[in-house]
Amino acid sequence: MSAQKTGRENEARTAGPNRRPLIFILIILSLLFAVSYTGRLGKLARMRGQVDATAQKIEEARLRQAALLNEQNYVEGDGFVDDVARGEMGMGQPGETLVVIVGEPAGPEDGGIKGDAALTPPAADEPQVAKGDNVYAPIWRQWMALFIQPAG
Repeated sequence: MSAQKTGRENEARTAGPNRRPLIFILIILSLLFAVSYTGRLGKLARMRGQVDATAQKIEEARLRQAALLNEQNYVEGDGFVDDVARGEMGMGQPGETLVVIVGEPAGPEDGGIKGDAALTPPAADEPQVAKGDNVYAPIWRQWMALFIQPAG
């Protein structure tokens, strides 16, 4: 039996040293795989961040496009022409009577554009009562004075 033991021991001794390089190579390959996998996970996280940022930009662009399409539909419609004609050009529809309340033009120092027919507001300590041509009166009093003549 001792001969058999020595034969097995010799096989174990010879097999042991042959396995060590194989195990060493497997450990190195495993480490390389782990490092490579970790790097790819980082790259994947960066790419997902870029995808999310791009998706957000696309959504913002879609919202802007919808707003621009709504504005385009409004500008191409009759409502826009009517608003511009009435508001900026002082025009009206046939049969309408235009009422323009004239006041002091506001200059750039008043926050208006030179040549505007904007009314200058009264000072904070000045009461809002009709003075002279009703320029400083509240708007409802101006309208009332325009359409209802005092009896007398």
